[in-house]
Amino acid sequence: MARICIDVRPAILARGTGIGNYTYQLMQYLAVLDEVHEYYLLWPDDGTEPLPLPPRFHFHPMTRNRQEEAEKLPSWLKAQGIELYHAPDNGLHAFPLHTCPMLVTIHDLIPFVMPETVRRGYRRNFLEKVPQVAREACCIVTVSQAAKRDIQSVLGIPEEKVRVIYPAQEAVFIPGDPERARRRLYSRYGITTPYILYSGGLNPRKNVAELIIAFAKARKYWDREIALVIPGAFSTQTEQLPLLCRALGVEDSVLFPGFVPMEDL
Repeated sequence: MARICIDVRPAILARGTGIGNYTYQLMQYLAVLDEVHEYYLLWPDDGTEPLPLPPRFHFHPMTRNRQEEAEKLPSWLKAQGIELYHAPDNGLHAFPLHTCPMLVTIHDLIPFVMPETVRRGYRRNFLEKVPQVAREACCIVTVSQAAKRDIQSVLGIPEEKVRVIYPAQEAVFIPGDPERARRRLYSRYGITTPYILYSGGLNPRKNVAELIIAFAKARKYWDREIALVIPGAFSTQTEQLPLLCRALGVEDSVLFPGFVPMEDL
């Protein structure tokens, strides 16, 4: 039996984002699939109630203040006898450790390969921190072959140190009652026609503008009305999307319902 620490704070603090959902599902499925090891989970220190997981999962509140975290985390890992530490958020809250091996999930290297699409502060932190953490890690997990190639070429990490584990959809995304879904769509969002749903971020690197252009080209070949539904809150980088729809003549077919909660997705 190993004593494993996972920083699961993104599962709460960033729920709904890719990293937040990844971490949440990792925690949930380890509880189902692994009955052997002991897990010590770094948890937000804001009073959030721990999730109902089996007794072998232990929650430990940990600050996100970087200076305090750098002082407290290594000594806490040593005191708990942790044998493996997993940082699932690109390693942005990981620190060089001498007490146990470190596993890091690096989801992508967007700040390196598409720097113009990332906020300046985040980009600076990522460029400074991730290369060091990647070198220190005993193993790097990533979510695609493309990301693995970037990790090798940009960070100079040997191929044998990088493992690709593909993500999957959450268990909630299964077919439900069609009639109930139609009533909910109409009552909450006014949607009555068949539609294509985009469920990702609205930042420029997601190519949402290209999706709208492709939709405008394809719809002329369809024999019925189909909408394109794009949930999410606008930012200064994406507030031009409705203007693009008007320029392409699809402003009545591309719907922007704003933020959509997980239960509706």
